[in-house]
Amino acid sequence: IANADQKDADRDGHGDVCDKDFCYVVSDAQTCLDPNAAFAVNAGGNRAVRTGQRVPLLIWANRQNMGIQYEWILVNKPEGSHAVIKHPVGSVTLSTPFNYHYKKGRRVELVPDLPGDYTVELRAKLAFADQKYPDKRDASARVVLKAKGSPVDLGGGCSAAGGSSAGLGLVLLLGLGLLRRRK
Repeated sequence: IANADQKDADRDGHGDVCDKDFCYVVSDAQTCLDPNAAFAVNAGGNRAVRTGQRVPLLIWANRQNMGIQYEWILVNKPEGSHAVIKHPVGSVTLSTPFNYHYKKGRRVELVPDLPGDYTVELRAKLAFADQKYPDKRDASARVVLKAKGSPVDLGGGCSAAGGSSAGLGLVLLLGLGLLRRRK
């Protein structure tokens, strides 16, 4: 019997009273996180984003509030892209319930600068041996960000349009010097 008030702690669409298996759903039921299985992580489902958008890269794990060391790697990006991952290496310990929180000022982000696919890999390692599976401390997951929109200048490349204000100032000073010299 459908019951909208029933709690669904694993977010699979089946209320806890009727759900015999707990497997926390991040983006789809096929890639859920089972707390009774060996250490596993999830980087969220593939998603559409906009060029120039700050995209947080999130960590989910099938363990709660455990020390996890992480590394995010940009495996693939559109040709000519200068996008990089901000704060790609670090550690987390606090989760709600299976979504881990970055330390203040250390949120991991990617800003796509060109339209196309950005494949990002999360490599994670438990800081301490797991009680259930002590030999399984490493896990990884991938996510594909499909960026759409106009190319965005992230300030890392060369530009033929415009110029630096310092260069323009130097040209003006030289021009004034030549004018003073003629007088």
